[in-house]
Amino acid sequence: MKTMVSILRCMGIGLLGMGAVALADPVLSPNLLLNPGAESELEGWVNLAGTLGVSSEQKYNGANSFDLGWDEAAEQNVDVSVYANEIDSGNTEAIIGAWVYTQYSFSEVTLRLKYFDDFGFEIGQWEQSQIKSYRIWGEYRYRTAIPTKTRRIAFVIKSSYEQSFLDGLLFHFYYTPLAPTATPTPVDVPTPTVTPIPQVTPSPTPSGMLPAARYTFSEGSAAANHLLYFTPGAPGDFALGDVAFRPLLVQSADGPYTDGFGISVTLDPGEGVTFYASPLPVGEDYVYLRIGVWSSSPTVSLALGALDAKPSDSLATAEINGTIEFNLMLGATRFVQKFGALEAFYKSERGAVVPVFQVVNGGTDACTVQFDTLEIFRIPPTMLPIARLQ
Repeated sequence: MKTMVSILRCMGIGLLGMGAVALADPVLSPNLLLNPGAESELEGWVNLAGTLGVSSEQKYNGANSFDLGWDEAAEQNVDVSVYANEIDSGNTEAIIGAWVYTQYSFSEVTLRLKYFDDFGFEIGQWEQSQIKSYRIWGEYRYRTAIPTKTRRIAFVIKSSYEQSFLDGLLFHFYYTPLAPTATPTPVDVPTPTVTPIPQVTPSPTPSGMLPAARYTFSEGSAAANHLLYFTPGAPGDFALGDVAFRPLLVQSADGPYTDGFGISVTLDPGEGVTFYASPLPVGEDYVYLRIGVWSSSPTVSLALGALDAKPSDSLATAEINGTIEFNLMLGATRFVQKFGALEAFYKSERGAVVPVFQVVNGGTDACTVQFDTLEIFRIPPTMLPIARLQ
């Protein structure tokens, strides 16, 4: 027999009302989540840690449910800019819910909301952890205020231990519509003369060459973008930040550094992440590396570099020897709220390189860093205006 544990009780008529809704009456939005019950497999969801699964054996409704293993997490991003006026008036709440089934007594799940503004800054979080319903489907619902200036919300599901199932996920807006403002009478205003503003020219590519490799990070997972990522440094140095491949919230796509979709990393103090790309054969050539970076904080540490390796199709057989050249940035002031290029220059000893880039939050506040458009150029020694090193 199924049971229900509910934080919000008897929401029905009291919340929705009957018949036509007057302008001043609160409104409950439709469920804002795409594919809330895994009926379309994993459509709309992006892995943050591990690999979100689908179960057809355990489910509350429909044919499937989400299957989360040990410390697995996934998210769905919801554009809520259509509610901007209501959000900024302070009259908006989120209603969050899920049906939960935990296979073991120690298994539990977490529901989390992460709030982002127009620029991609994370401006707040809400979280409910230690949710469990041991071997029976239980319903859990919560409501929380939405911070003003929120324009995008990441709905995160996360497991602790194993094995947990989620079905019928809910994410509603509960808000009071604002009265429409009067349309002002048009006034004829002379069109001003506009003087074109010179565009900032990015650092040039070496001698106009095309890159030997170019990563745009346009796919929805690390594996699909041919990347691996880990906590930087030795075990225990830092915790792993939240990594997602998603549309990047910047005012506009910024020249060659971003096409608007890339890697977004959310870092609490003491968190970091290191990304490794596939081995690239470069022979006797030098390599110039460039990656687009955007940061919400001036205090994060950034690095871009190349690991020396043997030519190979995979990291497992590249025989990386630990030799590395990094461009290390102990501050990100020039990347705050805008994309810029982080650059490095290297000469391989054994004919191949593994591009590496890293971010660490050693500050005291949470922050967001975004990466896009990693390019690696091969430069023959004869093209350099210096003598070749022997």
